[in-house]
Amino acid sequence: MYYLVEKYGEEKWDKIRERAGISEHMFITHKRYSESMMQKIADASEEVLGEETDMTSDDFMQFFGRCFVKFFSHYGYDRIIRVSGRHLRDFLIGIDSLHEHMRFGYQKMLSPSFFCEEETSGGLTLHYISKRKGFMYYVIGQVKEIASAFYNLDVDVKILNNEVTNTTTHVVYRLDFENAGYKPPIPDSLSIHSKRSVSIEVFFNLFPFSFAIARDMTVHMAGHGIISTVGNRIIGNDVRELFTMRRPKADFTWNTFTTRHVMFELVCTLATLRRPTRANFTLQQSSYKLQNSSMECPLFLSTENEQQYETMMSKQPKLHLRGTMKFMPSWNKIIYICSPL
Repeated sequence: MYYLVEKYGEEKWDKIRERAGISEHMFITHKRYSESMMQKIADASEEVLGEETDMTSDDFMQFFGRCFVKFFSHYGYDRIIRVSGRHLRDFLIGIDSLHEHMRFGYQKMLSPSFFCEEETSGGLTLHYISKRKGFMYYVIGQVKEIASAFYNLDVDVKILNNEVTNTTTHVVYRLDFENAGYKPPIPDSLSIHSKRSVSIEVFFNLFPFSFAIARDMTVHMAGHGIISTVGNRIIGNDVRELFTMRRPKADFTWNTFTTRHVMFELVCTLATLRRPTRANFTLQQSSYKLQNSSMECPLFLSTENEQQYETMMSKQPKLHLRGTMKFMPSWNKIIYICSPL
């Protein structure tokens, strides 16, 4: 722990290490260590330095969170933070996307999931969901250091709820700060109004892998891209039977779709075609009508030879989609605006 040595000296670190039962004198950046090690060090730090610093184990975990931000900044990862948005709220909303970017360099990384809600000009509520346990105060330290170092802000963090199960930790924080980037909600810019209309066929031509989900969670419409890839069996079936939700780590429900303003990753349980092109299919016009609307959905596609199609589908990898969920009031449906990864 470089920062413990820097602040309290080598002798104190040796005592902490001995109390924590750690044999390593130094840690290697890309080596994996037990998740419990940091908590052991925090507990030992309280025993050795508690009276001197008036810090508890939780305080040291928060200190370690601050130190981690300084550590990754030293290795150039601060540039990712600097381009994630002009305001702290932009960074907080985009944490999951940042972690997804990091996965290209650290493919075995099991990152937590974050999402924001109840945003005001005075702050927001941040949810932290992870399979790891004991990092509640560590996250607070990270958030405070990022706010201070990159956005010149002081953040007051309160823990509203902490729910721990055998597999998941879910912490709810209230972050109070001067939220200069907050803008009050405006009318839905993607809603279809009389002065700003777009046909469904045009929409799905623009977003061929997108599809519409009704309140009963069934897929009612889809673009030619996804249908030519997995077949028209997705129409009329429950989206939860067709896909698994990789991100965010949340319940696969309508409420999650409408309240989480994050990127959604869905993995189709149906196998894909070897080469999904329109040449493999014949056009079949469908007349699924929108609820309370006279507009028709675009052309749907079907296979010429179902048996050959099934054989091809069973041997192919799964379709992995990433995008946003957008509720369309005039359609009374959620549109998953996505593209394949």
